[in-house]
Amino acid sequence: MRGDWAKRKLGDVISLQYGKPLPEENRCGEEGFPAYGANGIKCYAKRPYRDKPSIIVGRKGTAGAVNLVQGGFWPLDVTYYVTFEDKDYDLKFLYYLLSGLNLTSLATGVKPGINRNVVYAIEQSFPPLPEQKRIVAILDEAFAGIDAAIANTEKNLANARELFESFLSSVFIQQGGSWTEKPLEDFSDFISTGPFGSLLHKSDYVSDGVPLVNPINIVGDKIVPDEKKMIGNETKKRLQTYTLKAGDVAVARRGEIGRCAVISEKEDGWICGTGCFFIRPSEDTNPHFLAHLLRSASYRKSLERLSSGATMPNLSNKALAGLRISIPSVSDQSGIVGQIADLKEQCQSLVLIYQQKLTALSDLRQSLLHKAFSGELAADNIVEIAPEMKPKTLLATDSPEFAAYVMATAYHWHESQNRGKTFGRVKAQKILHLVESLADIDLGRQPIKDAAGPNDSSHMRAAESWARDHGFFEFVQRSTGQRGYDFKKGVRFGELVAEAMATLEPYKNVLNRVVKLLMPLNTTETEILATVYAAWNNLMLEGVESTDAAIIHEARENWHLEKQKYTKEQFLNAIHKLRNNGVVPMGRGKRVTGQESLAL
Repeated sequence: MRGDWAKRKLGDVISLQYGKPLPEENRCGEEGFPAYGANGIKCYAKRPYRDKPSIIVGRKGTAGAVNLVQGGFWPLDVTYYVTFEDKDYDLKFLYYLLSGLNLTSLATGVKPGINRNVVYAIEQSFPPLPEQKRIVAILDEAFAGIDAAIANTEKNLANARELFESFLSSVFIQQGGSWTEKPLEDFSDFISTGPFGSLLHKSDYVSDGVPLVNPINIVGDKIVPDEKKMIGNETKKRLQTYTLKAGDVAVARRGEIGRCAVISEKEDGWICGTGCFFIRPSEDTNPHFLAHLLRSASYRKSLERLSSGATMPNLSNKALAGLRISIPSVSDQSGIVGQIADLKEQCQSLVLIYQQKLTALSDLRQSLLHKAFSGELAADNIVEIAPEMKPKTLLATDSPEFAAYVMATAYHWHESQNRGKTFGRVKAQKILHLVESLADIDLGRQPIKDAAGPNDSSHMRAAESWARDHGFFEFVQRSTGQRGYDFKKGVRFGELVAEAMATLEPYKNVLNRVVKLLMPLNTTETEILATVYAAWNNLMLEGVESTDAAIIHEARENWHLEKQKYTKEQFLNAIHKLRNNGVVPMGRGKRVTGQESLAL
């Protein structure tokens, strides 16, 4: 913090004034002055309450939301508006300051509200007015780049989601000559609605019993039970006619017509609710193909046309049974289901990447605000934000910086899925090893047969040191009694992880595959899997046949004494996991060296 910055309480700098109700006679269309509620414009006024720029802070409801107003406005009674001495303070500087304080965390009460005295008590350091304006200029430029990057990422996110829907629609529009068209009932063993009228009442619901499947329980293509709406065994016996079996297709008959999901083994024995149909496909009808068909855009429209009811659309059993559909042979159905599954996985991976980029951009914004109001923001230490978030220079893969980028991005993805606590130093090492091999790049590592799997401690220390010195992250030892090291963000994490993701764009598919594979695993499982991969690759480099027995021997008996505390079955499971996920070594990259033989 520079010496010309002065620490002051916010109450000595700004005043939060109460907003006012907008009289009906002062309301008008969008050609008037904006009237602000807690979280933005709610309506318009014929004349303003204030005729100069200000800042609006949500007081009730969306308490703590901050909006900048550049002209005349009306602050509604759920807001505060800010007044201050403009000869000493810059409006935009104060706006950025308040935006970075997370005022929403100060809200209390059933209907969240903020006491202005709590805000007034916050201490902040303020530079002279010229420095405020310089900081505002830097933030304006940086945030313009971030906003452009967000807009582009959101567009890409929408495109990734639309890609799947577009493909799904095209499958059922562009039918081949071998497709057969018949009413749905001809492709089904039977179609039934759930229980009506007196068969099921609210009084039948229990908190511990058999789940019901209603439209609200169909989320995407999965069934999510409501723990508050289950039925007991006696009620289940009474409703056994409506028992669902694995392979049935549950379809919403009201509300969002066309919402459907295939009943899995987990839901076998559950009960169809009042708001759904269930279809039991015939043996020549693939249930997953049928579900995809019914939720495609063209067939959803057909179902909507067949439904009745203005307030709540309802579909009759007769209408559903009579719906004419076209399907190909069973083998072709299975092929199409596989194609849809592959594309869905690809699209979901893209969606995850773009969601992670949006999170990184948000983190970057907060990181810049932190720098600005801690006196660290200078023109020479601000990261240039390009609309595409592209790296400034080509980074050598064998640099400590590159390895730090890989680890930070992997952690960021773990955190986005609430798996951050599973990401420690061991998992970080294994991700580096797998990425180096699968991407066929040189990270500068010389891995050895370590007790925890393929490791290069000196390379890891260099990457950690770079990350710590640059305020990026570090690994900190867990509390007494706990083994291992946890990932800890640095003050520049948001800024640098955004740069990291851009730098790693050419390798994102490989990194995504590796992270997706390791994310559900604990430390032991990660260690075993990476060891198996490295042992397998060693055998291929040596020209040895990679049988399961040979891989297990190399990974367990010919690695490190510590490995023998794990069972052969654990290593075999790791082999299967690698094969099932398509993460199979190709005999490329570095041989993991170390103790060559431990077998007697």
